[in-house]
Amino acid sequence: MVDVNYFRSYYNDFIGAQRFVGNRDGSRPSAQQLGASAATLQMAGSNTRILQVWTNARQEVQTQGAALGVSYNVARPLTITANYSLNLIEKDKLPEGFQTFFNTPKHKYNLGANGLLAKHFNYSVNYRWAQGHLYEMPFAVGTLQDYSTVDAYVGYVIPKAYTTIQVGGSNLFNATNTQVYGGPNIGRLVFAGLLIDIK
Repeated sequence: MVDVNYFRSYYNDFIGAQRFVGNRDGSRPSAQQLGASAATLQMAGSNTRILQVWTNARQEVQTQGAALGVSYNVARPLTITANYSLNLIEKDKLPEGFQTFFNTPKHKYNLGANGLLAKHFNYSVNYRWAQGHLYEMPFAVGTLQDYSTVDAYVGYVIPKAYTTIQVGGSNLFNATNTQVYGGPNIGRLVFAGLLIDIK
């Protein structure tokens, strides 16, 4: 099975944010203040403050993307899957410093395999990769690094009980990564549980 799609979106009055330098006493910021970085201004502990205002973009904002998914059943014990996605936002016409909060990797993909082993055992293995990208939050802006994880599980099906005993984990190789700027590092997570199929 092959699935291919493409999209293009056009936004008017796109909502984003713009940051400004201001003074607590209402006075006009100096040229030196306007030229300094946000970190320098915050460390100074002076009358200066950073203001963030939600605003609509006057220009049309365009996004586009594509996705490709492939699934191939080699045999009952093995199905190979893969998917890739591309996401873009065009910022060329936006004012300098306009924050779009388009916190999406440009490139990401998955590679996996799953199937039925023996009579009652099933499994799934999946590798995920995402490209590092700019991540904008109201309180912080930064760049995430590329990150990847390996997820897998094995299950044993009990037919008469309509139940599957499952053991698995995400990020099995403990490749710590951050998927939200300012968020925690995500490490290995293992689990065991029951899946009950209610007929």
